[in-house]
Amino acid sequence: MKTFIFCLSLVCFMTACNEDGASENNSNDYREEYVGTYAATKSTRSFEDENFRTKIDDIVIELATDTDSLVIFDGVELFLNADGTTGRQNVDSHVYILSLEENSFKLETYEVVPGFAVTCYILGEKK
Repeated sequence: MKTFIFCLSLVCFMTACNEDGASENNSNDYREEYVGTYAATKSTRSFEDENFRTKIDDIVIELATDTDSLVIFDGVELFLNADGTTGRQNVDSHVYILSLEENSFKLETYEVVPGFAVTCYILGEKK
């Protein structure tokens, strides 16, 4: 009976990990689909504004390696939910509200200045 329990434990242990010794859940990082370079445009009116939208420099999204929930969005570390959104986040006196989709993103951002705010609406398409 002890041998059976030992063998059963050994089989459970061996099937719980993949070849790298990492668990199966860690091999599929939900952030990976958003990594890349995006052609971007911005407006100070709305996401739907087509008349006053201007092209800006490409934006790069990378994975933060120190935590499994962060992405680096054009140099700024943002907490990313599994659904591709950040919610409202304050980083270095700027507010970021990011929504990522498979090949695009929407970012609403503004600097926190008492009594004054100019919101930028940035759209990006993956290259």
